[in-house]
Amino acid sequence: MALKKLHMEEDARILVELPHEGARLLVRLRDNSLSVTSDMCRHRGGPIHLCYADSAGHRRCPWHDRRIVAEERRDEVCAVYWSQRQMLLLVRRDGNTGPWPVRKVIQ
Repeated sequence: MALKKLHMEEDARILVELPHEGARLLVRLRDNSLSVTSDMCRHRGGPIHLCYADSAGHRRCPWHDRRIVAEERRDEVCAVYWSQRQMLLLVRRDGNTGPWPVRKVIQ
């Protein structure tokens, strides 16, 4: 089983790359709630982690200015946050032991 442990404070975003699957995932921790979604815009594959909020508060893709309406939930990586220790655990669901880079996204 492939496991990664990260010391994380609340309100963090983590970018997970799965090169063998050709996928990028975005793990978001906010208010002790976790989500794992695709980091690729459905329109042309732009990086969701670089989205900006417009004047109405809607998130928009930085490549073509498309509004992000619904994000694609992904299950290749399971995420668990242990708030008392400020620890984020990421587990590869398929047990693949190949490289899968993980980095914190600056907000």
